[in-house]
Order: sequence, then C-alpha cells, then structure tokens
Amino acid sequence: MKIKKTMLISVLCGGLFILGFTVQAQVGIGIMTADPSAQLDVTSTSKGFLPPRMTTTERDAISSPATGLVIFNTTTNSLEYRSSTDWVMLTTVTPTSMGAIGAATPNRATITAGVLSLAPADGTNGGIVTNAAQIFAGKKTFADSAVAKGFSATDSITTNGFRATGNTILSGTVGVGTATPLASAVLEVKSTTQGFLPPRMTQTQRDLIAVTAASAGLTIWCTNCGVSGELEVYDGVTWTNMMGTSSAPVLIKIGTQVWSNKNLDVSTYRNGDPITYVSDPTVWAGLTTGAWCYHNNNPANGALYGKLYNWYAVNDSRGLAPAGYHLPTDADFTTLITTLGGTAVAGGKMKLAGTTWWTTPNTGADNSSGFGGLPGSWRNYQGQYVAIGGEGVWWSATEIIITQGRFIRLASNSATCNIAGNGKNDGRSVRCLRD
Repeated sequence: MKIKKTMLISVLCGGLFILGFTVQAQVGIGIMTADPSAQLDVTSTSKGFLPPRMTTTERDAISSPATGLVIFNTTTNSLEYRSSTDWVMLTTVTPTSMGAIGAATPNRATITAGVLSLAPADGTNGGIVTNAAQIFAGKKTFADSAVAKGFSATDSITTNGFRATGNTILSGTVGVGTATPLASAVLEVKSTTQGFLPPRMTQTQRDLIAVTAASAGLTIWCTNCGVSGELEVYDGVTWTNMMGTSSAPVLIKIGTQVWSNKNLDVSTYRNGDPITYVSDPTVWAGLTTGAWCYHNNNPANGALYGKLYNWYAVNDSRGLAPAGYHLPTDADFTTLITTLGGTAVAGGKMKLAGTTWWTTPNTGADNSSGFGGLPGSWRNYQGQYVAIGGEGVWWSATEIIITQGRFIRLASNSATCNIAGNGKNDGRSVRCLRD
C-alpha cells in the first residue's frame, strides 16, 4: 500500500518540531506498534491526552466546526463535542451554544516510499534547520529511523506509519488518516475502520498525575475505574467520567494516610449497581437499605458538599468507595486526629477557613491539613435536614450496635474533632481513604 506523509520539519532544543503533518496510516505515540483497532494510539501510564483548550467565546468563533470536533471548554471546565447542530457537554450531555475558526493550510513536505522531500527552509533549499544551520537538504531516504536532535533509535519515520516515543511538537494542522484535515480541527483523526486510543492507565497511575501537575482538560482511559474502565477528563479539581460524576477523589497526604479532599459524590456502588435516591422524608425514615440524597433535595448542594448517604450504603457489600479506596474506620479517624495534634485542635486544621461557607465564628479553622472540611450538615432519622453552615459530619465504617454507626463531627463554634455515634438512618457525608 502506498503511504503518504506530508510535513515541514525543524529540530529545536532537542525536540521534534513539525509545521503541518498528515499521515495516511496508523499513528502510535509512546508505542512502536499501534493497536490494530486504532488509527491513533497514544500510550502512556504517566501522562494523559490534552485536547484543544479554549473559552466559550473562542469556541464560538470557530467557523464551520466539523461534526465530532472535540474541545475542552475552560469556561465551563468540561469536555465538549460538536454534534451536527450544536455543542454538547460530554460530562452532562447538555447542549450548549453554537460556534467555531478556520485554520491555515500548513506548509508541507512529503515522504513517499521512504523518501523525505522537505519544503524549502530558507525559501530556496529544503531542509531541517537548527539555529539556521541546514542539516538535511533536498531529499533524503530513510530506512527505519533518523538519528538527529529530537530523534532517537526508537523514533522512526517509516513507510508503515509515523511513530513517536519522545517529545514531538506539532505546530499547524495535523491529519491522521487524511491528507486534508478539516479547517476547524487542529487534529483530525479520520477512519471508518479504526478508533482513537487515549492514554490508558490504572487509577493509581492516574492519581500520580493529579498529585504532580495535571492540567485541566487532560483526558485518559482509567482501566480499573467504574465497572470495567471509563473515559475520564480532569476539570482542574477532580477526575470526572463521561456521566459527569467524580470517579475518584483528588488526593491529599496527611501523615501516613492519603485522603480524598472532597466528599463522595457517586450514585452507584463500585460494581455499578445504582444506589437508591430518596427525597421523601417518610420513605427515608423507614429505610433499612442503602440510599443517598442531596441536602434539602437540592442538586446544587451536591456540587459543593457531595451527596449524603445513610449508613446502610456505607456498609453495603458492593462497596461505596471507588476501587483502590475504602471508607475510614474509627481506627483510621483516630490516626488522623492524632496526626493533627489531638481532639482539641484537629477540627480547626480540617476545616476550610473563613465564613464563606461556615457560619461565624468558625473557631480555629485554617485547613492546614488540606482536608478541606465543609459544613455540609446532615439529614436526621426522620428525613429532616439540619441547616447547612454549622457542622460537617462524615460516616465511619465502624458499627456501634445494630441500629447505630460511628461518625466524626466538625463544628463552626469549635476547633475540636470528635468521634460520635447515632442512627444508621441519618444521612451524612463520606470521605474516602486510599488503600
């Protein structure tokens, strides 16, 4: 099969810099042999894929956006794709407004049957240029690899496709499977027989990215998240799956423990079974099985405080915490409190400072632990809600008696953190602890 690739190449600062690039073959990034099912295979267990990031205004300036075009909207912190008529948020499946830009046709060179024909680097001679010094001019024939700045023995330009395992910088329009990428796309992957494989990694590997330097819009496939893996995007705060729910928390280390810094906000157990949503107070009061609710039955509260769960959901054998995490026991909470200096002061170190969320006086609050405790309050055994602002309570996985479970409590008028107990029908927040 005849394979055509076009590009204008310059080598800068030890990286491969390409102005305009089209490949009518499989492309592997981070892997020498792309998966047969993928037109573009990006492989990594330590880095994700960053789609084009732009504001709503910039997105709406794109002229004639192609159906299927994908961007990360920095105004809404969400991954979006273009339907035939509108922009759609992947995280909420809610259409947004229309819009999109043209892109200039890139300068190009051609590789055919292993022969690289370079576009003019100085207007007269073709070449790869470093600091204005011409390294290659005219035509060069490559066997399996070219060794120069930005290339290595594992980087190759071949008649079977372009594969990059090092840093490759592409500036201009890039086409994979097409010689004429659409003007609205900076990258177009075109195929009717193969798909796009994003970087695939475990939840633990993904969380190492978040701890170091994850960028909003970063997209990966988490191999052990959800029921059997799921596509996820980082919104700048947490990893979110395509159903719009946080698949697992952003992590903070306190002593020897690694905690989530947000309350749990899932509506399914670890195996994918749904957790019952119950808003009616009478129904809530009579429950003996797992359930969740939003405080005051208001979904807006869930965005900040997460969901409230009864203890039956906490103790369900199907697992409330995501894979790789567990719900803390009394022993776990005792370790946390001890690490933070004891019961008398631990609460202040766990609460967010100020009175934006907590009511006055929010005694001792400085959040020096990073726990980020919010006053999401709770729902009592009769199904009534206690006002938000005065306290935050988080379930323990420890049972007291058949009708009661343990929890910790933070209050606006105290710097303490206490372990207490009450009825399993109460609705309380949940935090996760990494295994």
